[in-house]
Amino acid sequence: MLADKAYDSAELRSMLETRGAKPVIPNKSNRNQPFAFNKRLYKLR
Repeated sequence: MLADKAYDSAELRSMLETRGAKPVIPNKSNRNQPFAFNKRLYKLR
């Protein structure tokens, strides 16, 4: 799932992973523990 920073939440990422989707969501600037995401895929959105 491609989404913008507004959808950056651990709960959403967890739900997507349990459903078998890979979250491609950049981290908000104030996130303490950033998640990894595929920058190349995000750029193609």
